[in-house]
Amino acid sequence: MTSHNLHKKNNNDITKIYLKDIDINNSFQDKIKKIKTKNSYKTIYKKLILTNKGIFECVNDTIFEIVNNETIHENKDFFLVHKNIKKHKCYQIPYNYKALLIKQEIIKINNFKIIFEYLEDKLHDFYLLDHGVKNIDDFILNSEISLVREMLI
Repeated sequence: MTSHNLHKKNNNDITKIYLKDIDINNSFQDKIKKIKTKNSYKTIYKKLILTNKGIFECVNDTIFEIVNNETIHENKDFFLVHKNIKKHKCYQIPYNYKALLIKQEIIKINNFKIIFEYLEDKLHDFYLLDHGVKNIDDFILNSEISLVREMLI
């Protein structure tokens, strides 16, 4: 596999790491509880509006349209998703929409934040968040991800 360097990051850039082959089941929920007892975490809520014209986010009573460009790299253990997110202030949303309240539990472990996202009190998604510029084949990155994987399986 060839090495992939990511672009230099700006304030709108994030890197999400999705681990492969992890089953979100009842025992996984127990592992989340165990990790939370051993590490500090915070809970935040995001208000999203899904429409046929895109995704909008409500922050402090202001609505933003979210424009998302992403690049995906993959190896045998994980997907590394580099996202460039731009938010544009918006004064109107399309008539047909669905409002969602996403609960995020954020746990800091080593250089990562593990984000667990819940929709209607059910685990919907989880990923690692990294703010450093990384190469998907980087030895340290892969070692740290292996440690986090061991905690979750």
